[in-house]
Amino acid sequence: MNRVELKPVTLIAIGFFVASMLLRLVGWTWGLPSQGQDFSLHPDEYPNAAFSQQIDLAKGKLTPGVYNYGTLYFTVLKVAGDVAITYGGNPEKPSERIALVHKAGRFLNLVFGSLLPVIAWLALSRRGSWQGAGIAAGMLAVAPALSVHSRFQTVDMLALLLSLGGLVAAFNILDEDQPALKWALIAGAFCGLSAGTKYVGIVGLLPVFVALGMRLKGGAIPGVVGSGLVAAIAFVVATPGALLDQEAFWRDFQFELDHTKTGHGIVFSGTPSALIYHLGNFVLGFGILASILGMAGLLQGARQKDRIAILSLIFFLIYLVAISRAEIKFMRYVLPLFLPLAIGIGRFIQNLPGEITDRTKKIALVGAVLAVAGVDRGGLMGSVQFGLQMSLPDTRTVVADYLKQDSSKSVGVVSDPWFWTPTLYPETAAPRFAGPERIQAFREASPLRVLQFIPDSGINDRYDWDTRLLSDLKPDRVVFSSFETQAVDRIASLKKAGRKFTDVESLLADRYTAFAEQLSKEYELDKVFNPKPTILVEDMEYVGPTVWVWKRKGS
Repeated sequence: MNRVELKPVTLIAIGFFVASMLLRLVGWTWGLPSQGQDFSLHPDEYPNAAFSQQIDLAKGKLTPGVYNYGTLYFTVLKVAGDVAITYGGNPEKPSERIALVHKAGRFLNLVFGSLLPVIAWLALSRRGSWQGAGIAAGMLAVAPALSVHSRFQTVDMLALLLSLGGLVAAFNILDEDQPALKWALIAGAFCGLSAGTKYVGIVGLLPVFVALGMRLKGGAIPGVVGSGLVAAIAFVVATPGALLDQEAFWRDFQFELDHTKTGHGIVFSGTPSALIYHLGNFVLGFGILASILGMAGLLQGARQKDRIAILSLIFFLIYLVAISRAEIKFMRYVLPLFLPLAIGIGRFIQNLPGEITDRTKKIALVGAVLAVAGVDRGGLMGSVQFGLQMSLPDTRTVVADYLKQDSSKSVGVVSDPWFWTPTLYPETAAPRFAGPERIQAFREASPLRVLQFIPDSGINDRYDWDTRLLSDLKPDRVVFSSFETQAVDRIASLKKAGRKFTDVESLLADRYTAFAEQLSKEYELDKVFNPKPTILVEDMEYVGPTVWVWKRKGS
């Protein structure tokens, strides 16, 4: 039998995949259902799993009935979840079954996230120096936002992988020795599947059209039409509800469009425009140095008429325009922008004139290596920090254990229990569509006596930061997290400085201010869990919020 010898390029690709997986495996079981906790601490994971269970491929049921996202990921999750449950002993307890579904989805995302550097390496190593290709792949392997979101059971990693596939297929259109139409159709399929996972993926078609124009000039029309048609077909294959369940599809699709324009409640009220806010996401999720080098590489390459850099810059700009109109500014919205930025770093190194031994190129390479290492905590250092955070007991579990040490003390909560609340009883993080029953369960929690103020007029008249919790119920302890304070505290501060807000936003801030004032008079700070010097965007803070515990004076 002949021995199969792998080429260095292939060996390095395998090395990137293995290294990325090892990095992401640290803390990948963070927040999963466990003893004393029936729901994941990530608020989207249970709904995702529930949506996936509405699909039954064996019976030909391809429509989950919910279309805030395309349904390709949910279909994949359904298959993976069924396999995990079957080979995981088919447990009867619902929380154990759903934990297996979450694990299956998370493991898939570990794989999807680990394939990003592999694809970047294979695409760039044949188009320039290995140093530049390695830097680009390295950044996709270690960028904190990518490594953190690879550990979540969400749609983002699959959508991202398919988007990168479409962009690399567009690169192949430019190769004179490759059939342009073939790669245009492949690129269209990737973009359609990406959109069938997360709708914004369809904007990835623009670089494909530009690549066809660069290669074929006036003869690009058949390729443009063909790739667009294939993208439409791929989208319907990924999200058949667009045809089979049109009323629900258009209802949820329109809701998602309106949702991005109007914002996510008050989570981002008082924050700068998306264009400015996302600069902070770049710093946290990708790194200052890496972002600067990435943009420099894209702009330098465009000036030098490097067609790979031009397509990547177009990809960057079209995505930036697509998300800059949104009032929702989660980190997951900017994840696609990290793809062209990583490619930009690689092209920056590859396009510098001279040999790698030349001084200028040496300095640039050192700077790029430092960006990957995370000297600004945006590369490997930042990713390791988040991984270690996710491998430790979550703050909410630690706080719950702390409070349960003295079960004779009552604990007051300032808002409806959800993922932000310490896990004081198994159903604490139940999704909001579970209804008021979960509030009743929370009030009856054992062994602690948990108090939330519910007016005599009924549960529907409750509201957050009600001072009557302090004056009427007088709990021994009061607990709340940074998820609950960030927005109202920001609005209250800006309002005090003269900033105008809507009546609803002002009312919420006034309630918070009144509660904080009364709290400081009647209570004293007992302990702060996981204090942080900076406030993180919510979907990065999922893995470790700050939680405050106050105790009644003299208790």
